Amino acid sequence: MGVAYLDGKTPFILAARGTYKLMVVDVWMSKDGKLQRAWRWDGDEENPIVRSMGAHSMVTADVDGDGRDEILLGSCMLDDNGTLLWSSGLGHSDKAYLCKLRPDTEGMQVFMVSEPKKEDGRGVSVVDAATGKLIWASGRLLITWATAWWRTLTLPIPAWNALPAKTAREAAPISIC
Repeated sequence: MGVAYLDGKTPFILAARGTYKLMVVDVWMSKDGKLQRAWRWDGDEENPIVRSMGAHSMVTADVDGDGRDEILLGSCMLDDNGTLLWSSGLGHSDKAYLCKLRPDTEGMQVFMVSEPKKEDGRGVSVVDAATGKLIWASGRLLITWATAWWRTLTLPIPAWNALPAKTAREAAPISIC
């Protein structure tokens, strides 16, 4: 469940299901004192199909500068009208944070940690929130978040550094955004 201002001024209720397989979002608004469905998005109706891209949370914010919220569903982003803006293709992101990590660039970013094994070095990555374009990836094999601990986060910004840690004790808590 979530809330988004999809028209820039009215709260809409978001009911989403699907993290590992099917992904569906129903959007509801109050009209004349009753809930009315505004739209429904079904990942199986996309071409190609969008499945297993969800996360354990849903985040909303205006990422394209139109004054209306978009919906981050892990490794994919929905526009305010229920169309898919982008899908990273990285699969289920166990953690997905919408934030401003790059003060030197316009817009927001999405920091993702993907649960499926990633041999391409994109298991921990940052993408542009409006386009889904890859900005940064760890460049290291990541099997699952549960086995990957990080002391600090690496980004192409001065003073940021990344080091993998072997244990939780070795890893220090970090604030992503």
